[in-house]
Amino acid sequence: MPIKNRTFVRVSIILILTGILSQIVTIEEPIQAEPVVAQTEATSTLITPEPLPELVPVVPILAKIAWCESRNVQLNPDGSVLRGKINSQDVGKWQINESYHLAESKRLGLDLHTEEGNEEYAVHLFLTQGTRPWNWSKPCWGDEERVWTKKNGEYWSK
Repeated sequence: MPIKNRTFVRVSIILILTGILSQIVTIEEPIQAEPVVAQTEATSTLITPEPLPELVPVVPILAKIAWCESRNVQLNPDGSVLRGKINSQDVGKWQINESYHLAESKRLGLDLHTEEGNEEYAVHLFLTQGTRPWNWSKPCWGDEERVWTKKNGEYWSK
């Protein structure tokens, strides 16, 4: 599934520039930035950002964490958000805990109950805290012996 979110793309580019990523996976579909309207008291101006690069880097460890946390599932078959089996405050594909992160996600304008919002907040957590928020699932995603397969842009394991 191609990532269409500009924030995720920008964060990924920053990760590359700062040397955090050791491995890059690319997505072939180009992503176009949407124009933004800048408003002042007297006028509003249409600002068209530069087109984003065609090769969009993805953070592989986050993809592995998503598999370990939820098996890459954001929603239940009935359309409700996936909640943790052990802690029902953990929601979505990256099992982000609402007790700790709901207020901050709302401040950032992100909805943890949508796959896009859950993904963006996972990137935010990764940038600010590394993999620490997912330490409980580290035996899964941190296992160097685990064999990973990439299907449809997502990582899977047995």
